[in-house]
Amino acid sequence: MNIPEDIKQLFTLFYPGSKDEFPTREEWIANVVGCFSAARQQNIKRYLDELLSGRHSDAEIAAAWRSASPSYDFSEGGHRIFLAEVRAMIQ
Repeated sequence: MNIPEDIKQLFTLFYPGSKDEFPTREEWIANVVGCFSAARQQNIKRYLDELLSGRHSDAEIAAAWRSASPSYDFSEGGHRIFLAEVRAMIQ
């Protein structure tokens, strides 16, 4: 699976301890998403739409996440749930 650079950058911005700076998970995600321009957010959303379309297994979604070598990870199925939250934050 070809992972766009914007996605790799997004994934690496979620790291252990980074959410501790925010009172809610939603504010944490919104802050990370807000690091990207509107155009880059739309690129991210398009990729997440495809990734979460139902055509990819939880293992494929986890592999996409891990391809960016993030320092934060999830249990099986958690990647799908988390990335759906991220996608929901993009207008």
